[in-house]
Amino acid sequence: MKALFIIPGIVAIFFAVAAASLALTGMRINPIEPITAGIISAAAGMIGVLPTAAGKRKDLVGVVQLALIGTVLHLLAAVALAGVAIATHLVTGRMPFMYWLLAGYWVSLVALVWQLRRALLAMSDLVKVQQ
Repeated sequence: MKALFIIPGIVAIFFAVAAASLALTGMRINPIEPITAGIISAAAGMIGVLPTAAGKRKDLVGVVQLALIGTVLHLLAAVALAGVAIATHLVTGRMPFMYWLLAGYWVSLVALVWQLRRALLAMSDLVKVQQ
C-alpha cells in the first residue's frame, strides 16, 4: 500500500525539479502542461499498482502475472488520461506537452517497476521460507 503514496511523490519531485530547472535557465513554460502530465503520470502509476495491491495471490507466478497486468494498465491509463486531457482542451496536443508526458510516463513506469520488484522480492522470500 505504500506504493500508492511513493509513486505520486516521486513523480511530483521529478516534475518540480524539472520545471524549476527549466525556469531557472530562462525557458518559458506553460505551467498547465507539466502539472497535467504529472497528474496523468501519478494516476497511471497508482492504477498500475492496484492489481498487485488488491490481488491476494500467494504464489510467485501469480504475483508476476499481476505485475505484468499492472504495467499494461499503467500504459493504457496514461494514454487514456492524456486523451481525455487533450479532448477536453485542458492542454493542446503540441510537442511540449508530449515531452512532459513522455518524461512523466517513464518516471512513473520506473517507480512502478521498482515497487513491483519489491513486491516480487517479498513474495520470493516468503516462498523460500515456506520451503
